[in-house]
Amino acid sequence: MLYDIEHTGTTTTLQAGVTAGITPGSRFALYANQADAVMRRARVATASVTNVAAATAVLVLDGAAKGSVPKRLVAEQIAHFLPADTLAVAIDLPAGPARDAAAAALRATGFAVESVTGATRLVATGEDPGKISLRADDGTLLAESLGSTDEPAFGDRLTDALRKIARVQQLLALRTSGITGDEADPYPVAACVAADGYRPTACPPLQAGGVRRIGMKERITATVINRGTQPVYVYVLAIDPHNAVDLVLPKPGEFDQPLPPNQPYRRSGMSFDAPGAYRFVVLASARPIRADAFQQAGTGARDLAACTSPLERLLCASSEGHRAVGVAAVGDWSAQISTVLTTPEDIP
Repeated sequence: MLYDIEHTGTTTTLQAGVTAGITPGSRFALYANQADAVMRRARVATASVTNVAAATAVLVLDGAAKGSVPKRLVAEQIAHFLPADTLAVAIDLPAGPARDAAAAALRATGFAVESVTGATRLVATGEDPGKISLRADDGTLLAESLGSTDEPAFGDRLTDALRKIARVQQLLALRTSGITGDEADPYPVAACVAADGYRPTACPPLQAGGVRRIGMKERITATVINRGTQPVYVYVLAIDPHNAVDLVLPKPGEFDQPLPPNQPYRRSGMSFDAPGAYRFVVLASARPIRADAFQQAGTGARDLAACTSPLERLLCASSEGHRAVGVAAVGDWSAQISTVLTTPEDIP
């Protein structure tokens, strides 16, 4: 989606009509006209959002522009970040003490807000409105053991479950758009998760949606190819339908090694644990990171002492459901998301 930009003096304002989905910390590429923006060529500058109003957003240029900056510009979002208070949760409970207690516990998290349109929903467990489960809006059970709202530990269990979801949203928000031509991504990679027996046509282009279907009993292979001109450290994180995060690449027991240009790196012989949507975050970094620190299972625990690089600080900040303050939105790394829809039956 493209936006009109007005640049006057040192003030850059995005004219959105409605700014839904635009958040502080998001980053935009600026172009002189719509044709350049569509072709992703001749980028004038990049800018980050500092303030969002109902119909406009204020941006600050990320350093000096290439030449003079036109008064009118066109912007395309290239990185989106989740602020601390926008994990939206719907409360699907009847009016009464249980609903009031659930709402109070939600407010007490400090990073989640109640919203009727939230993709995460608090629902009654069975027929008892006092016992609470957490479900995705597609029906996937995310947490069944929250218990009763009058239990002292209910608030802590809810906070832990929502932190897990916030971490995943933060991972997905790292996505950077693929820029071509003179402004090409300095760390481009091609990624494919497909049934064993990888071939170049196994994966549709990410620009075309990048969603593929694989049966539960299929063995799968994850392949990443460095399409850049310099060695790069590559990491692949898998997010299952229940928001657990596992490290796929590097393989268990391997030490980080930079991947040379035009070289593939793959892991085979894996399989899916449950039907549903699996998302794969592919990170390409100029320097090695402690990607294993971002795995999460039931508790989503991570080693915060491992958060030393800018990318790691962005990821580790999501342990509290927010973006790391003072860390640039995009630096010496890039990220892409690939999705696999796993079905109970094998796909021919």
